[in-house]
Amino acid sequence: GNATKVTLGNATDVTVATFRNTNTTGTVHTVVLGKDQDFNGAKLGDGAAGGNGLINFQLANAINATLDGATTANGANFTTDVPNTGELEFKGAGITANSVGVDGKGLAKVTFTQSGGIANGTFAKEVNVIAGMTTTLGGRVKSDDFKLAGALSKVVFSDGAIVDSVVKATTANEGL
Repeated sequence: GNATKVTLGNATDVTVATFRNTNTTGTVHTVVLGKDQDFNGAKLGDGAAGGNGLINFQLANAINATLDGATTANGANFTTDVPNTGELEFKGAGITANSVGVDGKGLAKVTFTQSGGIANGTFAKEVNVIAGMTTTLGGRVKSDDFKLAGALSKVVFSDGAIVDSVVKATTANEGL
């Protein structure tokens, strides 16, 4: 099928919405977010009825997004239209997104304030894993500033991951 692109205005709040892609031919649709969103209980990229479920959530004009609560994001790709803009925070425990950014158009910042993951590619100028949290990353990982920020912060790379980053502990002898 044909891909669609929907642009949401700066007054549109979709924090608990369900976004479903039931297409079975690999089509990925795009939702352009017009304001910061704190997704809390949302279903992002739900692949019901056997569809691939993938939806791009574009953080336009430096828009930020937070994944919180019982949000599911397995089919969500978080993208930006301008390189090094937009921030994504994993604030709910155990949330995994499909991908973040693309090569040449990475987000400004990804922060894991709770444990979570990104399954198929992470492209961001800065990645922070807060003390005591674990992130699992798959696909290609590219960041100019990847930090394990404190005691017991940890990154796990999935089998086959390609790491184009230097991972640094911000506290001496901390981070795994």
